[in-house]
Amino acid sequence: MSRDSNIDIYNLIKYLELLVDSTILYNGRKTIDTNGPFYFDYEGEVNIDKMGREGINSFGLLNVISNKFCLALPDNGRTWNEYLSNKKPINDNQEYEKGTLLLDQNDNIAIVYSSNGSLKNSKIVYVNKESSIMIGDYNSNLYNFAVLPRNWFF
Repeated sequence: MSRDSNIDIYNLIKYLELLVDSTILYNGRKTIDTNGPFYFDYEGEVNIDKMGREGINSFGLLNVISNKFCLALPDNGRTWNEYLSNKKPINDNQEYEKGTLLLDQNDNIAIVYSSNGSLKNSKIVYVNKESSIMIGDYNSNLYNFAVLPRNWFF
């Protein structure tokens, strides 16, 4: 069965908006397991209240999205940066479609939320240092690679 990419991106954006509107508090956990802030290999959809209690980080955001939309998670101990083989260097002057994944050298991620002619004029969803999921302006000094939705979300 083929997926309708427009509906899937719409659902992704709506889900991100739901997460942005919720309060996520960071509790300092650093272990990679089914709990926050990573939610690796979590069974089913992660409850927003659980995220509020246990925090979230960039890995956790990708893992939560993967669980919500039944996407594959990195396996064999690989990081998301290693797992996503179709990443390309970012061009700040290029327009990237909604749902494009942005990565830095340290596995921090953002997702293009809205596009306005070029990446440097785009809004992104990201996890800030306080472990809150935010919508903000793209910062060209943070991200190095882009992965189009068809290469990670479908």
